[in-house]
Amino acid sequence: MFTIFLAPKHGENSSQKKFEEFVSHSLVEAGIAPELLSPAVAVIPDNGNVLKTNGIVVAFNEKEPCLKAAFVLKPYLRLEAYTVPLNEALPLNCFRAIVHMRSYTDAADICHMLIQSADFEPVTIVFFEYMYGTLAFGAIRQLEAEDIDTWKSKVKKICAKMDLTSVIFEVR
Repeated sequence: MFTIFLAPKHGENSSQKKFEEFVSHSLVEAGIAPELLSPAVAVIPDNGNVLKTNGIVVAFNEKEPCLKAAFVLKPYLRLEAYTVPLNEALPLNCFRAIVHMRSYTDAADICHMLIQSADFEPVTIVFFEYMYGTLAFGAIRQLEAEDIDTWKSKVKKICAKMDLTSVIFEVR
């Protein structure tokens, strides 16, 4: 599954419902039909702070329509909150995980508290409802081999603490 997380621009005043309608309308105008369009919450590190951002996850089974959707909605993408390789010259490392027995909003709240604590280093994680429950994903562009190993270690630590299972890493 190729996935992008979209949120209103900083300072843009838009309700969740209006933003969902805007994204859906933009995709229809571009002739793009997603497999999934779902409310989501992203936990995003930002200059020493950890933000919780409400938005939308748009998912596709194929890479090309996801790339097209990312291009059409580029101003609303959040850094490291997509699993389709865009214009990065370096590989995109992604993870997916299943969240057990929690709604996506509860999972985001727990993740936010964990990352704000001194025990965990920040990682971008997006939570959304899927037909089989709540899913989580995140990504990072590869800089150096040890950076990816450190990132994977952070992800595994947070996932273990949150009781997220089936953590799958992949490179795109």
